[in-house]
Amino acid sequence: MAEHRQKQIDFSYLLSELDQAAKWLLTQGSGYTVWVFEGDLGAGKTTLISAICQSMGVKGHVSSPTFALIHEYELEDRRMVYHMDLYRIKSEFEAIDAGIEDVLLSGNQCFVEWGLLFPKLLPVPYLLVNVIFVDEQRRQLRLSIYE
Repeated sequence: MAEHRQKQIDFSYLLSELDQAAKWLLTQGSGYTVWVFEGDLGAGKTTLISAICQSMGVKGHVSSPTFALIHEYELEDRRMVYHMDLYRIKSEFEAIDAGIEDVLLSGNQCFVEWGLLFPKLLPVPYLLVNVIFVDEQRRQLRLSIYE
């Protein structure tokens, strides 16, 4: 099991500041290829990941992979970005069978919603991003690094 590094960073933003929050996260998460997003349903995980992908240069619409499990996006430099949602997966075996483990170990940028449902599949180190619903207009991000 990964150990939690003591460093924890909090960041609060208004929904109107979503682009700035995405850029801040890209700076903070530089060097980590696997980012795990946790938070209540409706907290804004997919919306935040979409803004991050746009800031990275992903062209086109970034949507929730809830039913597809994995969405793949290409950057201008041909690098790949993967967006996964493990919420509907029922077992570790099902996740492995769906190719989640292979994608996580690919070395490409991976954004994983509900990744803590299957912590044994997460390669270390990874960045944990908790999206906390403060009110209708404000969210808080709590970043933790697992090594």
